[in-house]
Amino acid sequence: MKPGLCPSALNAGLACCLSILLVSGCIESSQTQVEFELELVGTERTGTFEVRDGWRVELQQADVVFGPLYLCAGTQAGDFCDSALVEFLQSTTVNALTPTPLPAGRMRGISGVTRSYMYDLGYVSLLTRSEPLVTPAAEELEGSVVLLGEASRDGIRFPFQAELEIYVEDETERGIPIVRSSLGDLAPHLISNDDILSVRFDPSSWLSTSNFGTLLEESTCEGGHTIGCSGNLASVCETSPIEIVDCSPVGFCQTDLGCTDIATIRADSQMGRAIRNDLVAGVRPRFEWRIRD
Repeated sequence: MKPGLCPSALNAGLACCLSILLVSGCIESSQTQVEFELELVGTERTGTFEVRDGWRVELQQADVVFGPLYLCAGTQAGDFCDSALVEFLQSTTVNALTPTPLPAGRMRGISGVTRSYMYDLGYVSLLTRSEPLVTPAAEELEGSVVLLGEASRDGIRFPFQAELEIYVEDETERGIPIVRSSLGDLAPHLISNDDILSVRFDPSSWLSTSNFGTLLEESTCEGGHTIGCSGNLASVCETSPIEIVDCSPVGFCQTDLGCTDIATIRADSQMGRAIRNDLVAGVRPRFEWRIRD
């Protein structure tokens, strides 16, 4: 049996078995218990930044729920990370627009060299149930990520919002954290009690493949929509005859939502899927080590 986490710890979501390992003698004699600080840091974003198709975005809110987190001994996080060394079994909401470090808690485990990581975004996949376990931080935020901002291009400008739950949806991967590092994502590091691990987030990377133009696409009732949009005119498809509403006094028309003053990014939309993919498989947060003063 390898030192570190039991597979059952991940299956149970937040249950730790490190104490069991210590009692059972699974830890090699050269290894010792370690405990060190974890802090979460955002990246200050003032002004706009460019994303797909020339759209520019300014964010007023970019919160993400981070955790649980597992640091592994293997060079690539694998199934169950059965050689995990240390873990952070909680989750914390991070304001990714502030560079002020947020003390998240302490990572605990055994000594050794860590080379990879796995983490969730507030929703923990379990082998024993079809629905993920929702952590308190995700319950409070009502999702894994909340975005609020404004998009602009070619004289068009509109506000947008997103509240997305991000968790493992593939049954074949159930029981494994949703974000797993690839080879080389984490430089080898010999962990110790004097460490501080900072995880730094850049929210601009979460929108890098999003096409804001899809929020303004025109649509018709013939396309199977409940509400179609032609410019600022909304067609209410479920009425007979079809009711036409001018959205100009409110803001603009969004397909299936109708007149609104803020565009809503839904989980099943191109942008919802893009944000999910960017958070799970896109540019990862930076893991930075330093020694405690």
